[in-house]
Amino acid sequence: MSDIEKYVDKAMFAAAPMASTTPKVYLLSMTPDPLGANAAAVRMYKGIPTYSLSDISDQERIDYWEQSQLTELKAPHEFINLHFFLEGVDRSFTHQAVRQRTAVYAQESLRFAVKDARLIDECSRPPSLDDPSRSQSIRNDLEDAWGKALDQIEESYKFLIANGVPAEDARGLLPGAVLTRYNYATNLRNLASEAGKRLCIQAQFHWREAFLGMREAVRNYEPTGDTGFDQRWQFEMIADSNVFSPVCYQVGHCGFKAEFDRGCTIRERVDAYEAHGVSSGSWDPEMRKAFLTDPKAGFVS
Repeated sequence: MSDIEKYVDKAMFAAAPMASTTPKVYLLSMTPDPLGANAAAVRMYKGIPTYSLSDISDQERIDYWEQSQLTELKAPHEFINLHFFLEGVDRSFTHQAVRQRTAVYAQESLRFAVKDARLIDECSRPPSLDDPSRSQSIRNDLEDAWGKALDQIEESYKFLIANGVPAEDARGLLPGAVLTRYNYATNLRNLASEAGKRLCIQAQFHWREAFLGMREAVRNYEPTGDTGFDQRWQFEMIADSNVFSPVCYQVGHCGFKAEFDRGCTIRERVDAYEAHGVSSGSWDPEMRKAFLTDPKAGFVS
């Protein structure tokens, strides 16, 4: 079948296959001297003008970064910009992602990108299908129901495309679980705000996978071009900070206590720490480690 017969709209194209069915994060660009940019802004609070980042010592970079963690004046973090590329996230994820209004997005559009691959390979798979508390027989039935539904959607979707229906109309059949990819640009202040919410147990586990991917992408980032000095330690310092922590670790108390908020497996411990005046930097290291290493740790239904 020719492309003209297959794609009624010449702007349509075959979507590139997904490299992964779980979130993968790539940091395309970042402010090359992030702690220098932060220091320049903090120095202005003290009336110290900065005419070149080369005038700032590495010790000043560290000191001003540490001081900026101890204040609610987070404007200096807005001078640190990041541009990520995320792949293997589903459309339900991106529907939530764009609620952050302090960011820029460029997403693969299903108006033109045609899902030619097997749909079951182009959708995120809910982990509840593998819930060990269910019998193997029930898990098999759930797996069968999930697969049959996707196969039926795929058959109908491809039939419509092959018979002259534009992708922008046929895409209405595709589920929220269909995978996508997008560019995401924001600054560190707003990234930390989103991380606080999305790393909380309140959020769907895919968010923790994505933000842990962002954290590692920052840790391993190497600026392109000859900067004249090794700055990798700066990115490691940012990755290990409270930027990539649930909001309770950022502010020292639970921020989700409305009647409509979901349950949390660590809220009682957080409340106890707050009641006894224990700062979040001294909280249970194993609890923090779980948040920063296991995307599914601590989740409740």
